[in-house]
Amino acid sequence: EYTEQYHTYFAEFLESMDFTGMIDKTAELIAPYVEKDPTKFCTYEEFEKGVAALKTFCELRVESVEGQLTGEIPSTTEGQAEAPDTLIDTTDLNLSDMGNMGNNGGRGGNMNGGFPGGDMSGYMNGGFPGSDMDVGRDHDMLKQPSLSKPQDPKP
Repeated sequence: EYTEQYHTYFAEFLESMDFTGMIDKTAELIAPYVEKDPTKFCTYEEFEKGVAALKTFCELRVESVEGQLTGEIPSTTEGQAEAPDTLIDTTDLNLSDMGNMGNNGGRGGNMNGGFPGGDMSGYMNGGFPGSDMDVGRDHDMLKQPSLSKPQDPKP
């Protein structure tokens, strides 16, 4: 009963979210700062490539979770190993396109690969459950230090 209710709530959440729109708005907000920052840890073109990869990742992740909620995709590692043909095709996604922050966390950072706690390759060793890439772990990868409000970019 509770599992079904959870699945219903989560499916409603996924339907209500516009991940691509949220990413586009955020990218539009920070793009001028990325473009003009002399200390940036990636080129503007790499930033744009990363935004595109993040959108693809989120779209595929939503597809995967929706498939797991409906039962079309097994939600366990064992089930996925037994039914690999049900997994989401992620061959067009290159996780390295999302960047690695120059392997030093950017100005003042010490993130050794992009995410707090160390090397990103240990987390992103392929993909995510429900895909043919299978990250297999949900760590606190999205935790990040609070950021101060940026100043207007200088023309």
